[in-house]
This record gives sequence, C-alpha cells and structure tokens, in this order.
Amino acid sequence: MAQLNFSYCHRSDFSLTFKLKSPQLQNFSRAGFDLIMDLSPNDLFFMKFLAGLCNATFKAGTYTEEYVDLYDLMIREKDDTGIHELIEHMLHYLKIINPAHNDQ
Repeated sequence: MAQLNFSYCHRSDFSLTFKLKSPQLQNFSRAGFDLIMDLSPNDLFFMKFLAGLCNATFKAGTYTEEYVDLYDLMIREKDDTGIHELIEHMLHYLKIINPAHNDQ
C-alpha cells in the first residue's frame, strides 16, 4: 500500500533569491513523485514556486489563470469550498484520467 507523507515549509525556508535553504525542501523538490497535489491557497506564492520546482510526473492544483503552465490538472472551486471537497474533486478527476489506479 502506498504511504502518504505530509510535510510543511515556511517562507524562511526560501532565500531572498528563492533558493531552497533547507535540505528537506531540496530533497523534496528532487524526489520524483508520480503526483503532487497542491492544496495551498492561490495567494501563497512560495508554495506555487515549490510546486513548480518539484520533479513530479503529474501536478494538480486549484485554478488560477497565472499558474496555468504549472499544473497538468486544475480545479476551479468557489471561494467557500473546503479542503475536503477540493480533495474529493481532485481525486474524482484523477480517477477519470487514470482509471488503472482506481482501486489503489
């Protein structure tokens, strides 16, 4: 069974020139994930920047016009949509895109 990992970062983990300061973030950006789901609010530039640096086969996030080149799948949600509903919507469309992984 695949294992889910949760990590966090802070603005202080980035230098003034946007270099990754922490070894954990550097490793994360090079890890080579199959999927990255960016659930961060659209106004968190550092999270979008990190998602763009990540070596992932497929990237999903919420729709914002300025980040259309960043993600392979973007979900447009209402402002009052909760995180659980966003995750459900992303998983719904990911299962449509890749039906071979529906039972995993």
